[in-house]
Amino acid sequence: MPPRWLQHPVTVFLIPLITFLALPELYKLLPYVADPSYDEARLQRIASLMDDIYTILADATFIPHNAITRGPHVINQTTLPCTPSASVLRLMEMLPYVDLSLVGEPDWIHGGHFMDYRNTEHLAELCDPCRGQSIDWTDYMSPNDVALTNWGTGGWNNDRTWVLIYDTERDAIRIFDAELWVTRGGAEREFGRQMHSWWFEDDGELWWDRDDGASHVLRAITNNYKSLGWTPWGTSNRENGFGVSPDVIKNLLVRNGWLKTFDRDQFNADFVRGKHKPSGKGYAEAALRDIESIAGSNRSVFSPIEDGWTDWDANVGKWWYAQDRLKRHRQQLAEATDLEEQQVQEWHIQHTIWHLENLRGRLDTARAEIARLCPNDVCVQEDDLILWEFVALQLTYEELNYTNISQVCEHKLYYTPSYDPAWLDKCISNKRLEYSWLDLAYRQSEAEALAYCKKTGHELLPFKTVFDRARDKIADLEKMIIDDDDAALKRLGTAYKDKLPDMKEKVSILYAADESALINRRGYIREEIKTLEEEMAKLERGEGRERGRKWLFDYLRDDGD
Repeated sequence: MPPRWLQHPVTVFLIPLITFLALPELYKLLPYVADPSYDEARLQRIASLMDDIYTILADATFIPHNAITRGPHVINQTTLPCTPSASVLRLMEMLPYVDLSLVGEPDWIHGGHFMDYRNTEHLAELCDPCRGQSIDWTDYMSPNDVALTNWGTGGWNNDRTWVLIYDTERDAIRIFDAELWVTRGGAEREFGRQMHSWWFEDDGELWWDRDDGASHVLRAITNNYKSLGWTPWGTSNRENGFGVSPDVIKNLLVRNGWLKTFDRDQFNADFVRGKHKPSGKGYAEAALRDIESIAGSNRSVFSPIEDGWTDWDANVGKWWYAQDRLKRHRQQLAEATDLEEQQVQEWHIQHTIWHLENLRGRLDTARAEIARLCPNDVCVQEDDLILWEFVALQLTYEELNYTNISQVCEHKLYYTPSYDPAWLDKCISNKRLEYSWLDLAYRQSEAEALAYCKKTGHELLPFKTVFDRARDKIADLEKMIIDDDDAALKRLGTAYKDKLPDMKEKVSILYAADESALINRRGYIREEIKTLEEEMAKLERGEGRERGRKWLFDYLRDDGD
């Protein structure tokens, strides 16, 4: 007979209830026991090696240290469209993850992005990390496979996008690169000496995913970064680069003591100064840009407007396109049999000739500027470059002084909420660190510029503040209304007012559209002036939002580049 306590009504009720509630947790443990390839120590080693990689990236300041979150994590597995093995599920809980909202660039290894299975969008990639690409076999992902990097922006435009796929059963890694698997030759070429004397198994396309070789591959990645065989700025596939070439960044790392005596503050100050390195064009920058825009990169515009069109053997500019358009309209006029169509083509021909005349005027003005500013094709003496570097840094530094770091981070958190309760503090801390690097770069550049002025017996020119630049821009816009739009309206009226009664409907419509566009453009310019004045006033009063402040500085910077 069972003990009396087992016969108690409460006990009879509680035991089945506890068993029922505990079943889900017991069920979770079953796969780990049932999976013969499950090896906790091996999974921990892979997670640790991925942590080593992320740590070396953070040590180099490619990402902030506080963007890395170590496991264990809680991963929402309820939405998975496939059934991964217990080893894969466990590894996802153990891996370190990088918070993409705290890093400047998600692309870190030949187009591959940081993978974060806490993110539901990344979790959806688990079952098909190569996004349905046509590859060499159908079932390229088994339940034992897990991607350690996420598909980046590559593939469709021949860019790279490394997807590192780890097989938890074989403890092997293979890499898919946009369209093909990285093979033996590719591995030796990419990893350099880290793959020398590495034994490769010759198994179809799986040429280098050697059993028990995952650790070697991950260590090879870390070692390449440590030895500067790679730099994260060089392996990143960032479309517009980082403002400084990868080779220069590598030299800055060496100069600042990488790896053992690395001075991250000085490295980043040098990096900032590299981003502000002057072009050597000085005050001629805008004129040179105008010439290239109109004449193309070979700058060989010399033909008269009416005939003798130039054939270009280099990058063409607006002049060439206008010439080509004029040629086509003349051909269409010659072929037109209808009076209305003839009038339409004559209209286009006249407007294209006006456009060419405007381009010619701008080109002549720009060339005269270059002749004045760049004698013997030298626009800025080499010794004077430090002055132009400091001018560029002054512009960035001024914007920093008007930036509310907390507001910037709060704005970002509002639009992209985070599951990390410490996210706001991390963001503010990272921004302050970045700004300290800018401050160091500014101070060092200023000291060198002042030393150069003292040496040459000169003084620095007064800095044009954001308010000075905005007022200059407003004056330019007001001049544009008078010199360009009013003159164009007058020219249009003089050429067509008396002819309109004899014109067919299509030309009348074209005239009305042209006139309306010129009138409306004046309105748009006045609205632009009004916006500038409003944002200036807000900035002066210390009011407004970061969005408006950023617009103002970006607008004036783009205008002055």
